[in-house]
Amino acid sequence: MSAFRHITQVLVLASALAPTAAVLAQGNCQNASQFGQATPDPFGALTTISTCSYESEYSLITGIIAGATYQFTLSSGGYITVREDFPGGNVIGQGYSPVTVTAVTGGDLYPHWNVDDLCNVQSSCVTTTVQLFLNCTPVVASYSVLDDCNTNSFTIDVNVASTGDGSFVNIDHSINGTPQPQIPGQGVGVITLGPFTVGALVDIVVGHEFEAACSQSFFNVQSTGNCPVILNCGGVEYNDSYCYVANDTKTWWYQSSNNDPLAIVFSSGTIESSVYDVLTIYDGPNNGSPIIWQHNGPTFDLSTLPPIVSTGPNIFMTITSDGSVQCSTNPAWEWNWTVGCLDCDVPAATFTVVPDCIHREYSIEVNVTSTGDAATVDLVLPGDTLFGIGTGLQNFGPIGMDTIVNLSVFNGDNSLCRIFSGPVVAYEDSCVIPACLNVNTSYCYENTDDAWFVYQSSDPNLPITMTFLQGQLLVEDKVVIYNGAYDLAGVLFNGNLGGDLSGLSISSQNPDNLLTLRVQSNNTGSCDDGQATIPLVWDVGCGLVGIDENDATGFVLYPNPTTGAVTIQLGLDQLTNAVVRVFDLTGRQVLDVPVRTVNDRSVLVDLSGLQNGNYLLQVHADEFVRTKAVQVAR
Repeated sequence: MSAFRHITQVLVLASALAPTAAVLAQGNCQNASQFGQATPDPFGALTTISTCSYESEYSLITGIIAGATYQFTLSSGGYITVREDFPGGNVIGQGYSPVTVTAVTGGDLYPHWNVDDLCNVQSSCVTTTVQLFLNCTPVVASYSVLDDCNTNSFTIDVNVASTGDGSFVNIDHSINGTPQPQIPGQGVGVITLGPFTVGALVDIVVGHEFEAACSQSFFNVQSTGNCPVILNCGGVEYNDSYCYVANDTKTWWYQSSNNDPLAIVFSSGTIESSVYDVLTIYDGPNNGSPIIWQHNGPTFDLSTLPPIVSTGPNIFMTITSDGSVQCSTNPAWEWNWTVGCLDCDVPAATFTVVPDCIHREYSIEVNVTSTGDAATVDLVLPGDTLFGIGTGLQNFGPIGMDTIVNLSVFNGDNSLCRIFSGPVVAYEDSCVIPACLNVNTSYCYENTDDAWFVYQSSDPNLPITMTFLQGQLLVEDKVVIYNGAYDLAGVLFNGNLGGDLSGLSISSQNPDNLLTLRVQSNNTGSCDDGQATIPLVWDVGCGLVGIDENDATGFVLYPNPTTGAVTIQLGLDQLTNAVVRVFDLTGRQVLDVPVRTVNDRSVLVDLSGLQNGNYLLQVHADEFVRTKAVQVAR
């Protein structure tokens, strides 16, 4: 194995530094990092784990037989601690090389390599080995597979060349994990197992008379692939799985029983980039048939494929891989798929997006117009499946805006007959309301509400202004106005102005001419339940709040920005019970000035006591209530 490591260890001699491995007692060493992996030769030959192990690591030993004896060596003569089942498992043997242990559970073994019994470490290459000690002479056997395509079956000839030092062997086998009756007392010669249906996986143990360690095993024996797996149309679909290995050249051949087309659907599985590994599916009985689909691109999730359908009764599939990355090194990559006859009618449905822009979500209306030749369909949603659905409308949601989902409708009797929605999504950008000609909106907010309204000037050269005509908010309910799209923009206003939004007027201050209004409430009361009796009503249109907007029920203010004093130009000669209030952008009142006299429809207000920043100035009188933004800048 490679001697290269990530440079995370300091190259030291054990005698020069204190130990860096965990010291549980004298011996009982436990290192933190793994390097090297091996399976002991089943016939007792010496097996090299690594030619460059460090005496600060542990190795993984697989294929262990419970009760068997194993010897570990370290070329430096250093200290070996052998743990069982996991890296920090029970110590079943330790000492200076060589160390001989007896496996207890049959789980993996983990030899930890150290300089001495104080668990000192060093990072220089040493050779490590493992050897299975046999107390018997192993059985010698082989097997061959004979296909019978006419009966869609195969048999296995087990050739026992030697019974070892026993007088006979016992033949055990299982089919797809199900144990079969033992064939005991067999001598040298050929024992035929089967027949087995093509597609079955057979495990075989040629058992030594008295010592399991000297038995010989063969796993996942199957048809040679020269015969198809015959699929019984009208019956259940066929499920298959495979974990491909390095330098693989596996093939599969499926055939329908009555010439119906076939479909194959992957429920899980990953294949590495097609630069290294290639999966090809053919429309016919061999690799000379037309290609239906071939992996061509980066590492790919096979579960994202739609059903792959043949035009005739055969599908042929092949995998070729190199020696780098594959399922055997990434078990989560295992392929699982279903193959079956398309002896059914595909259902029909439409998928319609229903936006709810106010709450930044959407739903999907699924209209099942036909269940195919089944009584019902199954509606497959992200994370859920609704079974036994008839024709008609089904709604799925809510779904967050900009979230892409895929839905499918399965024939209730044959899941291979299905239709897909394709990617479905509603984008937040589609919820922006163009505003230049005046847009009037009324909203009666709900309990626990979080409602959004986004406006943009339809004239790129003009900002937009939002003006509240009326609106009652209960305590702890509020509005937030953002200077742009949604909550990524800066805040222009955040509060409720004492519960009355009448007269609040805010203009956009960004190059995109966008404003976002957000209405938030708690669960104790709202307009919807009648506790707030006046709904929110506002206008949005192009242009700034300016002096040309002054009328009998409004005002303008200048200079804006101001260094201190600001003049309020009123639309009336006389105001009753007038008060000027100033709020910061959190809605906190920072100034309250009664208006006792009006000279030439003007009122002078001193803001010099306020810090630099943006504020809202409100004129509150019996005749009107209006609010405008003002900036203090010195």
